[in-house]
Amino acid sequence: MKLEDELSSIEIFTSNIENPVIKQRVYQVLSWNIIKSTRYKRMFYILSILILILNASIPVINQIEKFPIVVTIIASISSVITGIITLINFKDVWYRYRVTAEKIKTECMLLNCRLGQYSCVNREKKFLIRIEEILAEDQESWIKSRFEDNETDEEDKWSNIFI
Repeated sequence: MKLEDELSSIEIFTSNIENPVIKQRVYQVLSWNIIKSTRYKRMFYILSILILILNASIPVINQIEKFPIVVTIIASISSVITGIITLINFKDVWYRYRVTAEKIKTECMLLNCRLGQYSCVNREKKFLIRIEEILAEDQESWIKSRFEDNETDEEDKWSNIFI
């Protein structure tokens, strides 16, 4: 689905939300996550394909003995791009944004159809609480992926030295 089509479909998910503040919040959060997931997905594919092309060109260029420095330059560029993909972690970030958007869409459809916890009078309050829980889970996941895993790896590395 194209980005523009997906963004225009947000209205389907938010049309039955009566409270304008909640409606605007959900619209903003869905837009943000859809745009971000699409951007990270595109960057992941573009850079991954570029790495494949660069790496595949090395043996071919290596056969041309007139340009030995070109092979070194291409290998260096490929290494830098690989490092960028690893550092920024495009695939995981893309996945995280997409999962958050899909969870919110699911909650919107449950609200629209008045199913589950949204079949009662206070359905929009419960809906808002659930949306904020999803966002808090996403933020917690981001913090763990960026900071806590690295600290654990660092501790494990040093603990093995003294064994």
